[in-house]
Amino acid sequence: MKYKFPYYIRLSIILIILISPILVFQLGWYFLGKKDGLLLAFCYGIIAVTYACYKFYLDNWRDED
Repeated sequence: MKYKFPYYIRLSIILIILISPILVFQLGWYFLGKKDGLLLAFCYGIIAVTYACYKFYLDNWRDED
């Protein structure tokens, strides 16, 4: 049986995943420039949102225990 984190920790992890593209954008802007940093943030954001949706719906993280 898989161990599940408590509900508030699961939601915190999802929140961190969904806010992380902002940090990627800032770092990309600094190191790659305005245009490429924005492109990097969009590409990372697609992956982050896809992973968050996967955790919510396929791993059943949206339901309280």
